[in-house]
Amino acid sequence: MKLRSTLELLQWKAGNGISDKAFTQLLKLIKEFLPEGNKLPETTYEAKEVTCPIGLEVQKIHACPNDCILYRGPHEDLEACPVCKASRYKIRRNDPGDIEGEAPRKRVLAKVMWYFPIIPRLRRLFQNREHAKLVCWHKEDRKEDDMLRHPVDGSQWRKVDRAYPEFAEDARNIRTTTIMMPALIQGPKQPGNDIDVYLQPLVEELQELWNTGVEMWDEYK
Repeated sequence: MKLRSTLELLQWKAGNGISDKAFTQLLKLIKEFLPEGNKLPETTYEAKEVTCPIGLEVQKIHACPNDCILYRGPHEDLEACPVCKASRYKIRRNDPGDIEGEAPRKRVLAKVMWYFPIIPRLRRLFQNREHAKLVCWHKEDRKEDDMLRHPVDGSQWRKVDRAYPEFAEDARNIRTTTIMMPALIQGPKQPGNDIDVYLQPLVEELQELWNTGVEMWDEYK
């Protein structure tokens, strides 16, 4: 119940753009209403600590404001986009810059993508006995006849089976699961055809899964 309540509150926080300070105030208010000795976290930091062990990793990746590049890999340490020359940080009007004797001012990023790695989430699927069984349904429990009920009954699925028989043999090789949201891209406009820039981390994970594979604990088996 502690984990479920904390997750639902954090999802509400993210969905409504609530600040960490306001969320901490809310947690303290709810905690006062609950019976004495309850285990609800008191701060945003404590709430995030509750979710960390289950693999809800989030990566904050800087992006060009014109969707040219992500500041990662060879671009990680750049101050401006090598394609359009736009600054990595927002430029304030009448900004005097850092003042001698005072702490440096925190620079505001021009654009950010929040990436949710899929490999830890797939691992978590198999750590739950019920979910691990459902992931293997397509091979172990589905009804095989001439009816089309699911993508697994379609010609494209069978084409993959024929092209990659070793992959198709193991029911735990993922082809279709629950919907996952891998990224949130800062607005105010959609990246359009430049979406491929933001898909780079996802493509790298998919390549790792396909070419190498990852080990995981199967709670069902």
